Amino acid sequence: MRGDLDWILMRALEKDRTRRYETANGLAAEILRHINNEPVVARPPGKLYRFRNMVRRNKVAFLAVSAAITALVIGLTLAWCSWTAAILQARKRRFASRWTSERNCSRRDTRRWRWRRTIWLWPPGIRAIWA
Repeated sequence: MRGDLDWILMRALEKDRTRRYETANGLAAEILRHINNEPVVARPPGKLYRFRNMVRRNKVAFLAVSAAITALVIGLTLAWCSWTAAILQARKRRFASRWTSERNCSRRDTRRWRWRRTIWLWPPGIRAIWA
């Protein structure tokens, strides 16, 4: 927060008397605001500056919220992976039953069936293009 101290010093040394701190108590209050990670009056407050100070004041709350969001993202990712694996397993089971029932066809039909079997394992969008 070196920038805050620079802003406080520049305001204290300002040439125009109306823009300086009116009393020494004003300067002391500004330094205490800097020590307590509160927004400094001498600095023009930006959104990022205020957010950074809010995070510094409420570290535990922001840590808890970020941990909850991280756990949620990891949980949703794992659920999605297991869901897609279950769908792929169901497709494979369905094809295994079709493959065994159609195994006694001619050689030409067997090649065609193998191609269709591999296409069925692809996602539906790609399957629509190639099938």
